[in-house]
Amino acid sequence: MQVIDSILADAAQIAAIRRDIHAHPELCFEERRTADLIAEQLTSWDIPFHRGMGTTGIVAILKNGKSDRAVGLRADMDALPITEHNAFAHKSVHTGKMHACGHDGHTAMLLAAAKHFAKHRNYDGTVYLIFQPAEEGGGGARENEFHITIRGKGSHGAMPHLGVDPVPIAAQMITAFQTIITRNKRPIDAGVISVTMVHTGEATNVVPESCEMQGTVRTFTLEVLDLIERRMQEIAEHTCAAFGAQCEFSFKRNYPPTINHDAETEFARRVMTEMVGAENVMEFEPTMGAEDFSYFLLEKPGCYFLIGNGDGTHRDGGHGMGPCMLHNPSYDFNDELIPLGGSLWVRLAEAWLAAPRR
Repeated sequence: MQVIDSILADAAQIAAIRRDIHAHPELCFEERRTADLIAEQLTSWDIPFHRGMGTTGIVAILKNGKSDRAVGLRADMDALPITEHNAFAHKSVHTGKMHACGHDGHTAMLLAAAKHFAKHRNYDGTVYLIFQPAEEGGGGARENEFHITIRGKGSHGAMPHLGVDPVPIAAQMITAFQTIITRNKRPIDAGVISVTMVHTGEATNVVPESCEMQGTVRTFTLEVLDLIERRMQEIAEHTCAAFGAQCEFSFKRNYPPTINHDAETEFARRVMTEMVGAENVMEFEPTMGAEDFSYFLLEKPGCYFLIGNGDGTHRDGGHGMGPCMLHNPSYDFNDELIPLGGSLWVRLAEAWLAAPRR
């Protein structure tokens, strides 16, 4: 495994920064303390940068030589609205906010690369280091959100026949939505409908006036997305009409699919194989997770990749069930990855800038 010596030597320092960020999570477009910390490190390494990109983002710029070629490396830095279950020393100090998706580690690995680039100019061209805010729902990989309000007629719980109860209507609707996946969509097409929030009622003896449902839809193609949106609206409106209720249906298209470019993906695979061996470079199985790197890929050719985080044995005791699943309240980034991730960023940039023009 070809880990760069200087990055390995700085691993403890960068890990301390990572744990500081983990302990002080900030939600999308609120990453001011995180940005301050990044700016402080970049300044100490004499790396020029611009602040306020995308509200709270930072873009560092490293130039060397005379080439007009450039490469961009991106790390996200926002946290999630999750209450952390871990009990280690660097757990979140903010209840209801947590780095449960590894963004603290992404930022740390890019900082590790930044420090190396500042000292070792083994490239000809420009390296852009992008510390991006608001990946978690601030404007990225277009997951598709829906919001449905069922407006019925409130009544006494002992006299439901005098009202229009929105709760059983919601139950019918939730069940019917799944038939879109199993009976309207082709089995070979990927698609997910998840009703993740249902809010209704205030008292046990009152039939509520309304019920609100929210959730997310994920697909790999616009054709399937169009189908799901159309059928969901039809089911919602017709179900409400059948029970004498009114329906308000909203469907927001947020993030486009994240689709890597072939040449850049093959290039990244070659660099990774040289570093860790072909047996440790695996195919990225398609996932329904939304990712706003898709916007970068709409503008420039590139590659989005994952790095393994281990099975969770790196954590101290006191955490909940499960290993290192993303968006889990027991998640923690594995600091042993910092030298590997930082080295990979450097090798990718150096190799790209040195590659023959196509």
